[in-house]
Amino acid sequence: MEHLAEPLSVGALAGAAHMSRRTFSRRFREATGTTVSKWVANARLARAQQLLETTELPVERIATEVGFRTALSLRQNFSEQFGTTPTEYRRNFSAGLRVSLSWADQEDPNVRYGSQAADVPPVLSSTAIWSPIPQSKEIGREEALF
Repeated sequence: MEHLAEPLSVGALAGAAHMSRRTFSRRFREATGTTVSKWVANARLARAQQLLETTELPVERIATEVGFRTALSLRQNFSEQFGTTPTEYRRNFSAGLRVSLSWADQEDPNVRYGSQAADVPPVLSSTAIWSPIPQSKEIGREEALF
């Protein structure tokens, strides 16, 4: 993931793997179930999510850090993939992390739903939103959430 800011074309990746473009593309799809360009875009978006959650870097800088040529390109891809803007995503998830971490430090579990927490349930991370919830055979999905 350290090379996301670099141009990652199929030709360049195939050359690094000492394969033809066609062979590389075919084997990549067999191994990952997706195309190289979709995989690279998803990796860049995942890194952008992480930076939005954990840093105060401007969106323009994040776009450069993760390999989108412009902030506009990052915004368009981000909105298409997640249905929200990078700025709105940061507002929702970086604040939620600070709240949930402060709640985790409290000893009394009843305090976390008192007036101090404004009766807002914690947001633990974006992965909780985008990841499937594991099903349990003993309890239903709703019960597993609480």
